[in-house]
Amino acid sequence: MGFVQLFMCVATSFHGVAWPLITLIYPLYASVRAIESNSHAENKKWLTYWVLYGLIMVFEFTYAVLIEWLPLWPVIKLMVTCWLVVPSSDGAVHAYNHFVRPCFSVNTHAFGDWLKTQKDKFGVGKSNDFLLHVQLYVQENGFEALEKVIFSKVTRTLSRISLFFEGILLFSTGRQGT
Repeated sequence: MGFVQLFMCVATSFHGVAWPLITLIYPLYASVRAIESNSHAENKKWLTYWVLYGLIMVFEFTYAVLIEWLPLWPVIKLMVTCWLVVPSSDGAVHAYNHFVRPCFSVNTHAFGDWLKTQKDKFGVGKSNDFLLHVQLYVQENGFEALEKVIFSKVTRTLSRISLFFEGILLFSTGRQGT
């Protein structure tokens, strides 16, 4: 076994033990202490950590296919999270102020207006309207027409999902499509 393989084995094993301790157990304990102390500064610090932790998880979930190709990702993620957690570094506050805050504070009113238009556009929160539209469609076109529409959408979606996973399989095995 080469040095690099040994290092990766040790790093992966350490990551499996250290990750829950550093990212979940200690922050949960410190968050409870902050809540019990009624310290606004401590509450803000740990809330900031949890926001960043959530963003890291969303990033990792979104780019999982790409991240698995980075051999040192677990080590990098652990080091960044340690920096966020260590109280003396205030890493979470620093990362939030320099990376997250500028992205979210561009124009909150414009974002709120955009969100409202999207909500209205897609009818979020108007489930009764949706059911009313379905009933009207069934009355006008019959139940079989509704089944046909649903079946075509499901079939199209399943075929797209199948093609997507087939592409991932071909890419990960290094084979080209036939």
